[in-house]
Amino acid sequence: ILFTNQHVFYACLIRIINTLSLFGFAIIMPLLFVDRLGFTISEWLQIWAVFFFVTIFTNIFWGLTGEKLGWIRQVRWFGCLGMAISSLTFYYLPLYAGHNFWVALIPAVMLGIFVAAFVPMTAVFPTLEPHHKGAAVSIYNLSAGLSNFVAPAIASVMLPFFDIVGVVWAYTALYVFAGVLTFIIRVPQPGHTREEKAMQSRVAGQRS
Repeated sequence: ILFTNQHVFYACLIRIINTLSLFGFAIIMPLLFVDRLGFTISEWLQIWAVFFFVTIFTNIFWGLTGEKLGWIRQVRWFGCLGMAISSLTFYYLPLYAGHNFWVALIPAVMLGIFVAAFVPMTAVFPTLEPHHKGAAVSIYNLSAGLSNFVAPAIASVMLPFFDIVGVVWAYTALYVFAGVLTFIIRVPQPGHTREEKAMQSRVAGQRS
């Protein structure tokens, strides 16, 4: 179904891009924070821990919000755009502020907020293939695993030529690309299609 359903393929690409900064920054950002800006290993680990701590709450928040806002709309504006901005902030704000622990926490919190906005992708895959839900979930898991591979692969290829900033911009560009894909993908989210909204309006009118 990855190649027979184009929307599943697009969803796969979006899910791979979803956690690029999560897996990639764990590798490249110590080079910036510790080696160049003078943070200690302990400070860097605290910054990274704050990022993961924030996701505990934002995963729940975005899961609830996606039901109201719309899965793909949330992924587009808060996931893709939010992560593009957060990725750049994670590099440029500490670079501007220097060795300032509290300022460095700002992009960590931002990253923790917006990376979780992709939570609805878990529901998107089986919705796109209602008759092959098990296979769709398997592709979701495959996409998550590929993200763990692609992120350091991009870093290893680009670091020698474009340094840390090149890797950051590569991730940012891919988030923008994922945002473009959300305009193409069609997800029949329950309660958010025109037909279902019209039916709900008719039912509400009959009850009143």
